[in-house]
Amino acid sequence: MAFEASVHAKAIELTKASIDMTTAAGSGHPTSAASLAHLVTILMYHHMRYDPADPCHPAADRLVLSEGHACPIIYAAAADLGIAIGRDHLARRPMTWQDALQLRDIDSEIDGHPNPAEGFPFFPAATGSLGQGLSIAAGLALAARLNGLDKRIFCLIGDGESREGQIWEALDFIMDYRLTAVCPIFNANAYGQSDAVSPQQSPAVTAAKLRAIGFDVQVMLHANTAARRAVSLR
Repeated sequence: MAFEASVHAKAIELTKASIDMTTAAGSGHPTSAASLAHLVTILMYHHMRYDPADPCHPAADRLVLSEGHACPIIYAAAADLGIAIGRDHLARRPMTWQDALQLRDIDSEIDGHPNPAEGFPFFPAATGSLGQGLSIAAGLALAARLNGLDKRIFCLIGDGESREGQIWEALDFIMDYRLTAVCPIFNANAYGQSDAVSPQQSPAVTAAKLRAIGFDVQVMLHANTAARRAVSLR
């Protein structure tokens, strides 16, 4: 099977799993999760360097999900890959599909937003308010530099949350300190919490802003939905 076809097939599989999870929970954000399916497939299955049995190893690449409500797509991949979960780092075990179906349960490690303290160490930090993720990614990259670690930090950012000023403060910080380990990825699915995003969050405008700051920007077009993702690279 060609690479593109295999990615598309896995993305569909993860999307279906996300819908099953949120249906079982009776809550959640399956459409936000679906909009990240292809990006998550590329990152978690093909591009990131990490050990599923030890996802928070100091040298592992990290994934910051700034649009934290989309976490079911990450959990779906984690259950498929058997990524280690558990509150006790000495007794972690591979995540299963049964774990995924306990999304948002009161005692579950699979929280409704990224929350490593609840037992999902693949995430390096809890979401916080939307818009904080890129600052977290910048901090992780600076810490890695100070520790002499060759790791990469990928940050998935919603186009709606990119309205937050903290995103742009973090981008300035990344440029000031030349944190080339950080790869911000703007998921331009054209919708925020309750409505379409402003034209200021369109792929073209977002890309222009990033280029003006000094980022090398790649705009990816999803052939099936015409949704665009602006990926800024340093």
